[in-house]
Amino acid sequence: MAQVIITINRREYAISCENGTEGHILRLGNLLDSKAKALTSALGQINENQLLAMVGLIIADELSELKKS
Repeated sequence: MAQVIITINRREYAISCENGTEGHILRLGNLLDSKAKALTSALGQINENQLLAMVGLIIADELSELKKS
């Protein structure tokens, strides 16, 4: 089992993943971080739990829209 460190909103998270998937997990982490940065830029610093929930909702909405196509 591999492990990578992703950074979201300047906080590091150790994530375990299958061997060979490290690059993919890092790219996903970068996506989450970019969404978090956009939100904190627009709203200012907010509670970490609320920020991660909002990031999840934004990505879920994007996925929902893609499934409609």
